[in-house]
Amino acid sequence: MVVSHNLEIAKLCADQIVHIENGAIEVKVFEKKEKNQEKESKNYAFDTKTSKKVTNFLSKFNTGFLLVFADLRTKITTFILLILTFFIFIGGSVLLTALNISAKNLDLNRVQQFNIDSIGISRPILRIPFSKEDEQELLKNNPKIKRLLPIYTGVNNLTFFQNSKIAYNNLIAPIDESDFFKNRIYSKEIEGNFIKNENEIIISEDVINEFKIKNPLGKKIPIVYYGEKEQKNKKNNNYNINQFSNIEATIVGINHKKEDNKYALSYLHHNLIRTIIEKEYIKKHSSNPFSSISWINKNYKKIRIEELGLSESGGENTISEFYYENQPEINKLKLIKGEFPKNYDEIAISSNIIFNKKHSEELMGEFLESNTSLPFQNLVFKVVGVFKTKEKINIVDVKTSGVVVFNHQVKEFEKKLRPNSIQLFFSNDDLYQNMKNFEKNNPHFLITGGPERILGLLINAQIILQLILFGVLIIFSIIFFIFIGFFARNLSWSKRKTVAILKSLGAKTKNILFYHWLDLLILSFVVLFLGFVFIVPIVPEIYKGISHQDFAQPSYGQITMVFSIIWVIMFLILTLIYVVSSLWTYRKTVVKLLKN
Repeated sequence: MVVSHNLEIAKLCADQIVHIENGAIEVKVFEKKEKNQEKESKNYAFDTKTSKKVTNFLSKFNTGFLLVFADLRTKITTFILLILTFFIFIGGSVLLTALNISAKNLDLNRVQQFNIDSIGISRPILRIPFSKEDEQELLKNNPKIKRLLPIYTGVNNLTFFQNSKIAYNNLIAPIDESDFFKNRIYSKEIEGNFIKNENEIIISEDVINEFKIKNPLGKKIPIVYYGEKEQKNKKNNNYNINQFSNIEATIVGINHKKEDNKYALSYLHHNLIRTIIEKEYIKKHSSNPFSSISWINKNYKKIRIEELGLSESGGENTISEFYYENQPEINKLKLIKGEFPKNYDEIAISSNIIFNKKHSEELMGEFLESNTSLPFQNLVFKVVGVFKTKEKINIVDVKTSGVVVFNHQVKEFEKKLRPNSIQLFFSNDDLYQNMKNFEKNNPHFLITGGPERILGLLINAQIILQLILFGVLIIFSIIFFIFIGFFARNLSWSKRKTVAILKSLGAKTKNILFYHWLDLLILSFVVLFLGFVFIVPIVPEIYKGISHQDFAQPSYGQITMVFSIIWVIMFLILTLIYVVSSLWTYRKTVVKLLKN
């Protein structure tokens, strides 16, 4: 091939002349007829055949692919290594990203089995439990909550008693008699019936086997609260029933379904659990109710944990005496402002009580809290009245002691256990979003559980594996970028004469870069195809293996999106490398390119 701008020389020497102008190609074919062999260069007659065609994008693309395949045939080993490195790098990137996103492909049966469609909530101020009004408000304001279950501190200390022994192979889960839990847990692996009231239980087959109970259905069994002493002294399993807080319940079902290949759960009504723990607290942890009173922020129900100190800075007063509004003793008390309490959550205070440098009359409408007989069961009261005490009432220290009046209904709560935590079960129609919306709208709660948190804990437990994966990914990324740099450099150098010819023919810079870029395009699309065939289906299974669970994995849609985004980012980076390398070659003169 001769490249020339001298048309006469071209006509003299050429078999074909190709004119390129304005996107059109004109080809003239010359057939030589010999006249004088001695003067060969000048004595030829020509028969000229001319063909003309207009180039389009498709013809340019076909030409480009022909050039690309010619390049790849000469560099097939390098090309295969590049594909392999690119594939491993992008596959590792997708896996590492997948481990840190929400796995939205849930096995709902397994999710319900492990109660993962629920979250636990509690307040930063742990000593103030949830009331019935709080529970009703939660259900009213959050229609996606399907069921609410009160959780009592101490449920893990409950077990069964038989023949002077307590059962150690035991796990207890709270439920109620509703169809929600019946449909949720009742299956062919539960023998017998579902509970109909709080005095009936479904017991674990492990407890039945441990106690060797024959024909257990219909029999009664004591449930006891055992403390640290009994937990540590498992070898001496010989006890008297009277040393435990206990209550009897009727066995109506037997659960044969193992949890995580360990024990089957025993199911108890949450009211039964509350009754046993109440007995234990009253027996061993009871104290005098309403012995002190302290100021609390009126927004205590929505205080965030970072605001906790600001809500409890009002100091504490000792309650020297307290009365109920229906006692005759209140006739000794003269109201200065407001009224005596009409509801269980209201309080009237003596005029000597001071909080936050506010005198008693200035505390009208503020909130105060006081202890009950049980630990972590404080009650909150709204100040509705202030009274002046007569001299007969002995106030030891007017700065730290005071007299208060409660409504008589508060007696009901003196020794009543209320839940410090609540378990919320959400609708499964869009489980992740339902939970996220609740967390967004209720940032003041301390929240545990849910598929995202549990998966996070499981995956974070494999931190060493993730670090190894990240290290391997870094190594492969370095190798890949070195490979791609050398490949682009060598490809540009091997194409230097082609570049020179294209420049001589007046080819535009973008066209030359386009022909170079086609190599990368084919390489990237091969990886894209292999990724959809192998990476997208395999990554979710690897995810389950790493997290050691089978209830959740990233959906194929999630993996496809992650893979596509990473592929596009890598493609753009590689395009930049290719363009820079090609421009480095293109900037040389035609003479230098042809001489090298």
